[in-house]
This record gives sequence, C-alpha cells and structure tokens, in this order.
Amino acid sequence: MALYHPPGFAAQFLRDSRTNYYRRMFRYHCSFHLGGMLPFCARQGVVGKEARADPAVRAALVDMRDHLAQWLDKLPLLRGESPLALVPDYEAFYVKWLTEGDETSYWHNPSAWLEGRWDVYPTDVAVYMISGWYAHHIAANIDKLRDLGRRLSKPVLCRSGHGSTAGR
Repeated sequence: MALYHPPGFAAQFLRDSRTNYYRRMFRYHCSFHLGGMLPFCARQGVVGKEARADPAVRAALVDMRDHLAQWLDKLPLLRGESPLALVPDYEAFYVKWLTEGDETSYWHNPSAWLEGRWDVYPTDVAVYMISGWYAHHIAANIDKLRDLGRRLSKPVLCRSGHGSTAGR
C-alpha cells in the first residue's frame, strides 16, 4: 500500500509479508507453490463474503479446507471444478497463480513485488512489522527490517517470536 503513496498515509502494519511473491511464496522461481496456495485460497474462502452470506457455501469450503489431501488427487483443479468456484475472487487468484508461470508484468506490480522498490517507499511512514521465527517470509522480513530501517525517518519496530503470527 505504501508504494501507492495514498494521501494521509502515516503508518503501516506489515504482518509476515513478502518482498517478492514470484520468487518466494506463490511461485519459487516459476515453480507453483501448491502446498501454500491451495490451502490459502480455501482458508480465505471460508471467511470470505460469499461464505458469510451463504451457509451452504461456507460448509462446502470448510469441507474442502478440512480435506485438502483429497483434492490433491483431483489435480490440476481447473476453473469451476472445486468449491473455490463458490468464491470467484479466490478461484481467480488460484487459477492465475497456477497459470502465470513466467516472470511477467503480473508479478512486477507493487502488491506482489516490493523487492528493489525501497527508494519508492515513503520515507515518512512509521512501520510496525509482525513476524515470527518460523514465519513463511522470514527472509523477506529480515530484508524489510534492514532496508526500511536504513531508509525511513520514522521508526521501524518489529515484534517477533514464537506465536506472533498465529492470528490469535
């Protein structure tokens, strides 16, 4: 968000987030991270607007989330072939991440690729980072702490430790 320089933007909480989702997380130098992305979409779908509005949608997504191993036998999951079809935004993310294997402009947008954009980050924003020693993005969190800490005129604080990203 900070890279878009919205008016009045003064502080940002960064919770265990990436600096480059193409190279680390959704893709690993073009290899699709199925073990992270399918569960992510199923979990997010369970709490999404469609699931909140319709108990049948929620039940289908809870079942998918709780039985993900069974869905692995049905790979590749294409559009419309799983309960993700009930949450179109998350199904679209999943299919896009699955099919966008090359390093294209899709991955080079500021929402997916902070790496190398440190000079574009506003210097007058206070940043509070939340991470953990076991976090998915530990290398990215260290990069952010180092690079933003050098650059920002306001503090960069970091909360880290066991349980700090558990969502409690």
